[in-house]
Amino acid sequence: MLPRGIRKKIGLFKLRRELQHIKRSKVLCNLENAKEIGIVFSTLQGLDFGFIKQFILQLSKQGTKVQAMAFIPGNKIPEFYLLSSTVLLNTRRDLDYFYLPKSISAKDFINKPFDVLIDLSTDYFLPVHYTCCISKAGFKIGRYTDKHQCYDLMIDTGKSKNLEDLINQIKHYTKILS
Repeated sequence: MLPRGIRKKIGLFKLRRELQHIKRSKVLCNLENAKEIGIVFSTLQGLDFGFIKQFILQLSKQGTKVQAMAFIPGNKIPEFYLLSSTVLLNTRRDLDYFYLPKSISAKDFINKPFDVLIDLSTDYFLPVHYTCCISKAGFKIGRYTDKHQCYDLMIDTGKSKNLEDLINQIKHYTKILS
């Protein structure tokens, strides 16, 4: 059995190889004009999940079809997720040996041509990064990082990892895009 760090590096290598074969048409789209939005995240904090559910509800109220997918590090699903039927859940069991998504729901999510894909993760997690990079979404939004270049719009929240701030910044900057 390979150590975890080596498996993650192999997973990143596989991602880079896949990215060489992906062609996607980028389409500028704001949250108000989007018909379908995908949200991907990883959090173990109930408060952060509350912000995400509230954001999903706001988008749904404006008539946007929203699909959300969470990647949970580990095999145990926190209780606050169990009360939500609006989020597709993926645990460690839904990842392959190299920490890449293998579940049918994750593959369907990746292949869905969302108008906008939003990464609401506060920390780097390989399955979320893979999903965002490989996604067929027309416009991708995520937190600024100098490590990843798969987003069309990157939001710099400074050193703050506050999810509520990230969501508010996404709303603000996508309004400017209209």
